[in-house]
Order: sequence, then C-alpha cells, then structure tokens
Amino acid sequence: MAAQLIDLAHTATAGADVWGRYRPAIDWWAAIIGRPAPEPAVPGPSGPRANTAFIEWAMGLPLGWVTGPDVGWSYTRQTKALGNGVVPQQAAAALSALLRFAGEATHT
Repeated sequence: MAAQLIDLAHTATAGADVWGRYRPAIDWWAAIIGRPAPEPAVPGPSGPRANTAFIEWAMGLPLGWVTGPDVGWSYTRQTKALGNGVVPQQAAAALSALLRFAGEATHT
C-alpha cells in the first residue's frame, strides 16, 4: 500500500522534509490560499494524530474557521465538522454547474 501523508508525518525526523513527494502540491496550494501549510500531525494522547489546522488549511477554509480558540471545539468535534464539511471551491463549482444546467433546461 502506498504511504499516505499522515504516514509521512508519523515517520518524519527532526529537520526532514515532512512533505516528501507531496511538497509540490503543498507549495502550490499554499501559494493559492496565501498562507503556509501547518504541520500535518500533532502529538495526541496515544501518539501522533492528524492536525485539524492542516485539514482546515487543505480545505481552503479561513484560518481558525473550525480550529480557532474562540470556536472552542474539542479535537473530536473539529474532526467531525471538517470530515462532514464541504470544500468551498468544490461547492462553488457544483453550484455554478447546476445553475448553467438549470439555465439550459429552461431554454429547451
């Protein structure tokens, strides 16, 4: 099985490039949204776990949208919200396509 991004985070050593082969994609997305990627993993109660700030960043959400201290959500609630969330860019593309389709359907 191919290594996943979280596997790289678990096995990274200090000073190593945690992104490995994902570096070009991470840099590309960071340039688009205008902020660097957070670390992909953080210490958890029983070892490294996914960093919800990274998930939020990868989805293109504003900084702290789900993970901000003012939101006050637990790690579990953050992961649930992000896992059930919609990537805004995908939602916009879907809505645009649906509106085009609806416009074409009314003119036939």
